[in-house]
Amino acid sequence: MALALVNSFAPPVRHDHGGRSDTPIIDARNVAVNFKVEDGMVEAVKDVSFQLYRGETIAIVGESGSGKSVTARTVMGLLSKRAVVSEKSTVAYDGSNILKFSERARRKLRGDRISMIFQEPMSSLNPIYTIGSQIVEAIRVHRRISKRDAQKRALELLEHVQIPDPAARLMQYPHQLSGGQRQRVMIAMALANDPDVLIADEPTTALDV
Repeated sequence: MALALVNSFAPPVRHDHGGRSDTPIIDARNVAVNFKVEDGMVEAVKDVSFQLYRGETIAIVGESGSGKSVTARTVMGLLSKRAVVSEKSTVAYDGSNILKFSERARRKLRGDRISMIFQEPMSSLNPIYTIGSQIVEAIRVHRRISKRDAQKRALELLEHVQIPDPAARLMQYPHQLSGGQRQRVMIAMALANDPDVLIADEPTTALDV
């Protein structure tokens, strides 16, 4: 039996893709990202493809610097201005290519239908606002809900991620929490609006036991 060699470890579609009747919630094809530098361009991600169906968990695995975080930020629309996404790249959310969305449409999607838990919580939390106010803002920017109900939801979220004395934590600032507790806050914020897709960038790196 002859074997055909391919030049990619990751095929553009999953092996079970053709046998499924449902549509992937995320269907990424040929994601490629370069960054502009003084000497030219640096290739950060090359032809990454994956499909995520509702109710599934998938993992992107690679060594440090291989482009995992860049791939996640491409889906979120959080790349820097130096980033150049290939014209052949597509990231379909529920059938629509979000790479073609306006920035306003991406903002509505981000933190609501697609959320992300970042690797370093201290750089993601605002040091001059309390934990409670930041969670409340994350809820109210996407939901027509009273401040009181948002505060109640914020407390429920901290209880859900098992932060000790959650009512007191709502009144504290990021620097008053441990690294693991701050990471739990980030997880709570990512879950705040019951997203369809939750992207986790090494979410247990700073998590306490």
